[in-house]
Amino acid sequence: MKRMYLLGALVLLITLGGGCWDAAEHTSIDVDAPETVVVGDTFDFTVEVTNHDDDVHVIDSIDIANDFLDGFEIFSVDPEQSGELSLEPFLDQYSYTMGTEVPPGDSVVVTFSAGAAEIGEYSGSFDVCMDSGGDCLFSSIHIDVEPIELDLNL
Repeated sequence: MKRMYLLGALVLLITLGGGCWDAAEHTSIDVDAPETVVVGDTFDFTVEVTNHDDDVHVIDSIDIANDFLDGFEIFSVDPEQSGELSLEPFLDQYSYTMGTEVPPGDSVVVTFSAGAAEIGEYSGSFDVCMDSGGDCLFSSIHIDVEPIELDLNL
């Protein structure tokens, strides 16, 4: 029960803009993913977080829509995340807790290694929350998963 209360407070803090600075003024993100993969394939998708500030900033979490994740199995995250949890029922997202520093004037690339599990079109929000999670940068991600093409010309 205590965990649900703390999670609810965190969601409220994020929703109300509880951060003391505007992440978009000091950092930017670039999400890169293949447009199409074949069911059964393994592949990577990345987010590059760039720090335009003179101070170190920390990637607190990366929150990805469940609607997107429904088509994939995440095998690993690099740099390794320190935890992960579902944000349901408050948000329809899955959160990867990072704690990764981004030095001033530098970038960090976070790589998700995944497998395409289900045929379909998958898209959703892709949010990177900075410095204690109170301020987030928002993007989206979309990947089509196609069936395996069989060569019937034997």
